[in-house]
Amino acid sequence: MQYQDVDLTLINAEKAGEILTKDWVLLYLQHNFPDRRIESVTPYSDTIGSVNHSEGLENELKINGSMFFGKLQLDINPNGSSFAADNITIEIDSLLNTKVFTRHLNRIVEIQNYINEQTERIELFDRVKVVQTSTLYDTYLAFIGFKIDWR
Repeated sequence: MQYQDVDLTLINAEKAGEILTKDWVLLYLQHNFPDRRIESVTPYSDTIGSVNHSEGLENELKINGSMFFGKLQLDINPNGSSFAADNITIEIDSLLNTKVFTRHLNRIVEIQNYINEQTERIELFDRVKVVQTSTLYDTYLAFIGFKIDWR
């Protein structure tokens, strides 16, 4: 579903009352970031992360004039290397605050990590970046949700 020059009066009031729905986020943006005029809302997904297998992935998701709302799924998988402790760092420029701030998320993979690990969070952001990854573990950060274009 896409809205050109989104008419924020079309926000479903009942759905806006359900925290972290698309309607809630549009109402939240209208209230907390009134300088960002919403132009369109489109379903969107992308994956960033390590390139241990020549996947051609970028390490950052950022599009000027766009925000993203939805689920971030972090997958950390052993890739056949010897198990060892390692650190993976992610930065998220979060808009789930009235003042934009950067969340620094560190995931320390311990030597005992014999199983695949997946973490999921709901986020509203305009930039996410895998700052430090590992050659010992495959790291994938998938976004599934909406791209919100603004001017």
